[in-house]
Amino acid sequence: FRSLCLTQTSIFRLNNTFIKKIDDEALAIHEFWKALACAHECVCSDSNGKIEYNGVSPDDVELVKTAASQGYSLLKSPSNIRKILIGNVTHEYEILNILNFSSERKRMSIVLKEGNNIKVYTKGADCEIKKRLSKNSSKKYFTAITKGIDIFSAKGYRTLMIAEKTITQDEYMKWSEKLRNGEMNL
Repeated sequence: FRSLCLTQTSIFRLNNTFIKKIDDEALAIHEFWKALACAHECVCSDSNGKIEYNGVSPDDVELVKTAASQGYSLLKSPSNIRKILIGNVTHEYEILNILNFSSERKRMSIVLKEGNNIKVYTKGADCEIKKRLSKNSSKKYFTAITKGIDIFSAKGYRTLMIAEKTITQDEYMKWSEKLRNGEMNL
């Protein structure tokens, strides 16, 4: 996984499905908001033309609302699809797997497919996410994120880390088989 970070200084625009300004920071911001819009256990309803979000976790609901306020709006969709309105374009992601949050895992993950791309988004306790980060994660982002977590933790705030990873179809098939075998053994 690579850690995601948000800064106020980088702004990018979307034109259909392409990011006009592609650099690491703009892409990280895009993936951050996309992760918040996709990695949750919320449902969407339309009430008098206004989208309302509900979910088991009030934290999830607030994160989805925050993503929507930044232009990454969850839309009502079938249970196996995440529809996200990004800018003026609706993106559909097939949900391959959801690993719900548990106190043992201290994180939740979703595996999504868009075209030929498969992405894993995970959010959870910083100690659990840090253990799973790639050695190739950007040091610049990791240092900034760790500093922020330390500051917020010292103030007594709850912290949450978001991570993403692009995987190949072959990697997904191998992982999916292990998951299936583990579930059958339970």
